Amino acid sequence: SSKWLSGVGMLKKLSGQDPIYANRKHRDPIQFDNFARLVFASNKPPIIEEDTLAIWRRILPLNLPNVFKGEKDIKNYVDTILSPEELSGLLNSALEGLQQLLDKGDFSYQGSYSDRSRHYTVASDPARVFVEERCDVGLDFKILKSDLYEAYVQFCNEEKIQLSGESQFGKELRRVPGLSIGDKQYQEEGVRVRWWLNIALKIPEPEAGEIDMEV
Repeated sequence: SSKWLSGVGMLKKLSGQDPIYANRKHRDPIQFDNFARLVFASNKPPIIEEDTLAIWRRILPLNLPNVFKGEKDIKNYVDTILSPEELSGLLNSALEGLQQLLDKGDFSYQGSYSDRSRHYTVASDPARVFVEERCDVGLDFKILKSDLYEAYVQFCNEEKIQLSGESQFGKELRRVPGLSIGDKQYQEEGVRVRWWLNIALKIPEPEAGEIDMEV
């Protein structure tokens, strides 16, 4: 879900070679070292509260963007996937990947830990990344709600992530850590307009070679 995941202590223990203590029903507790890899699937991953190297070096986000419907719909896909030919191909691919993992000693991922953090956070809390990268915040800033949402739509399209409605975007905006915003309505030329307060879009930096001149 898109709720906050505030406690990651057990996740770090299970992936950090720490001794794990487990209770057994009607038997003595045991201690063991976990060697299994943890795999989670979610339409929208939970928001991780902790932002440290300790957590991001443990997480390897994998994006699965393909949707098989319409012309791409595979009829009787279970029978197709479970055919001997497909199962043999999957096994060969898995064994090849396993050998690469054993040779390298770790999973392959192009990018730094900060790249992992951004990749994950864009999927779990896109409004937060939008504010950090595209917005200025402070008491002197304000912006039309429609203008900010339009910029957010563009951001989501660029990142190829599911877009939330304007009302939901407002809720996500208010929960961004460290962001304190307000809103207000004004009558302008007989039309009611809505503003966000304490936030505005960043002014793009001039590209190299451009000269800012006033005539």
